[in-house]
Amino acid sequence: MDWWYYNQIYTKWAAPRIEAEFRNLYKQCDLALCISEGMQSAMGTHSNSTVLYPIGSPQQVNDFDLSAIATGNKLTLAFCGNMSNWYGHMLEDLVLASQDFNDIQFRLFGANTNWSNDF
Repeated sequence: MDWWYYNQIYTKWAAPRIEAEFRNLYKQCDLALCISEGMQSAMGTHSNSTVLYPIGSPQQVNDFDLSAIATGNKLTLAFCGNMSNWYGHMLEDLVLASQDFNDIQFRLFGANTNWSNDF
């Protein structure tokens, strides 16, 4: 997850409520992937949180073992934030590398996608 207000339009009076909901989402996730140690530290303790840096190649995506967290239930991976530059490429690579896992679904929310035309 990216920080909630990155590349978002919002009113200042709503920011505390959105921030609380963002932190609540983090706490409720079975697995939280943070984009830096700073974000992980700012979000607080979590039983299954790890840092996943922007991925530079499909090979790095393949090295991430999604089967280790499969529980037999459908797994939803969500990303909220900017989907341009390296984020868009990272998300595209992750979705493509995960195609063999039938129990994974993606929910991607954001703007400025720069995915390949084929994707």
